[in-house]
Amino acid sequence: RERIIKIHGGPTACASLAPDLRKQYFTSRGIAILDVDYRGSTGYGTKYRKALYGNWGVVDIEDACAGAQHMAKGDGKDRGGCTEAAHRRRIGWWVYNF
Repeated sequence: RERIIKIHGGPTACASLAPDLRKQYFTSRGIAILDVDYRGSTGYGTKYRKALYGNWGVVDIEDACAGAQHMAKGDGKDRGGCTEAAHRRRIGWWVYNF
């Protein structure tokens, strides 16, 4: 099964709850999407957002990789990709090469 990990721009932005035609396109074709709100994302309180302070490029990558690992545990068929935005390309590279 194909999987996509979507990483929002940031560093302290968050995944959107608004309807997204790109997500609908892929999920309607049986492709799973994980839209990561890694530590430091807005919307979960000050402590969660501040977890990124001094740890940029550490905790965000850890969270994205943990999501990728969790998705890979599913059916054992490991086909996936990672979308990234703006300066979050670094996370996409780490997750893809993890």
